[in-house]
Amino acid sequence: MKKLVASLMAAALVVSSLAACGNKGGADTTTAKAETTAAQKDETTAAEGEDDVLTLYVATWESSEMNQAIQKACDEVFSVKNPGIKVVVLDASYSDYGQSMISMIQAGDDLDIMQLGHDMGRNYYESGLVYDWGEIAANDADFMAGFFPGALDGWSFDDVVYGLPGLANVYGVFYNKDILDAKGIDYPSADWTWDDLFAMAEQLKDPAAGTYGIYGLPTDVFGLSQISVGNGGAKFVDRIVNPEGVTVDEEMIKAAEMINGYIADGTLPSRTYDGKDNQSNFESGQTGLLWYGQWEINSLINNCPDLNWGYAPCPAGSKGVANLYDYTGYGANAYRTAEHPEETWKLLKFLASEAYETVLKVSPVAACSYNEYAQVFFDTVEAAGHADAAEAVRVMMDSENKVACRFVAAWKDDCDKIWNTDYNNLLDNGGDFADTLTKLAEKVNAYIDAQ
Repeated sequence: MKKLVASLMAAALVVSSLAACGNKGGADTTTAKAETTAAQKDETTAAEGEDDVLTLYVATWESSEMNQAIQKACDEVFSVKNPGIKVVVLDASYSDYGQSMISMIQAGDDLDIMQLGHDMGRNYYESGLVYDWGEIAANDADFMAGFFPGALDGWSFDDVVYGLPGLANVYGVFYNKDILDAKGIDYPSADWTWDDLFAMAEQLKDPAAGTYGIYGLPTDVFGLSQISVGNGGAKFVDRIVNPEGVTVDEEMIKAAEMINGYIADGTLPSRTYDGKDNQSNFESGQTGLLWYGQWEINSLINNCPDLNWGYAPCPAGSKGVANLYDYTGYGANAYRTAEHPEETWKLLKFLASEAYETVLKVSPVAACSYNEYAQVFFDTVEAAGHADAAEAVRVMMDSENKVACRFVAAWKDDCDKIWNTDYNNLLDNGGDFADTLTKLAEKVNAYIDAQ
């Protein structure tokens, strides 16, 4: 019972760590509650009066504009192809989204499919809240083969499939072309390296003015894993979901020592630096380099027409590139889906793929993780004059080497507590890197083994 309660709490809280595809707008995107509006109820009541019409309810945390586009795709494409199924898209509150979904499921409210982060999906499955598509997905191999490399890794473990990925969050470097021009620095290319990035950042730093060379670069252990794996090291966790242990090797230790050096000389902020203004400072033209997710492309296009910017993919190490895995998607209410799994599977597949042909024309916040329907994002970004940004996202999505961006397991919070304090102190202040990291890994592995 304690494990169930812990899983439910984790499922409710983990939404705060989502990368928030499509919901970076104003307050109107966070005030609507996860309930059917009066207009939606009237439409649904009328539909339920028709013979043989099944109504499926979908909740997302997206903006009203994006939800309207999802509804349009469902009405004009999905329901035309599936005339016996009507879809109602619900506006949900982002700030308390996780708890809203749990409450609706447990109360038996009208909710069939919900938008989830891959870590939320795992927690919901462990709590018995979302449906396992493992057998159905195995029998739909042609569809399942259409996702970008590694996209499914965060939505399954063993033989369980607890949802489908929808939008892919990738992380690269935004750069201010005017600031780089003033320093005589060449723009980064799609095949640049970590050495190139840090050389650029060193030229941009100004410790006397309190200016760092790059903002937002993840220097937690998962960020370090991008560097170490790119240089041929082992992945910190052995798989995205429910890892069985962590690994610290020579390349990880080297990466930690390197980051400590860049923190010490003012190229990088400390581990305790408050980066809440990173995005706004870049958008106002104050900083040269910003590590951030691709959803910022849409914000810059819409809100910063005079900013001269570009976007480069995650740099490569000596052995290649390792990109952070962070995909949002959809899962299905376990209780309601059992009554009509075939129809729900059809809608789940549509939301994860074809729907984005309509949706991303309206709000190009990310590329669809289903290859066939991703092109609309790239076309929209290119049409806005940012072919480099479209190419950067494409390069990162095509990469087969994905590394976890956080722990995705029931023991996440406990292992974060074991790891973070000593790790942050080590990166900020230095010390015996091999000894400290090795002992931290031993403690985490011992905790995992005891579960």
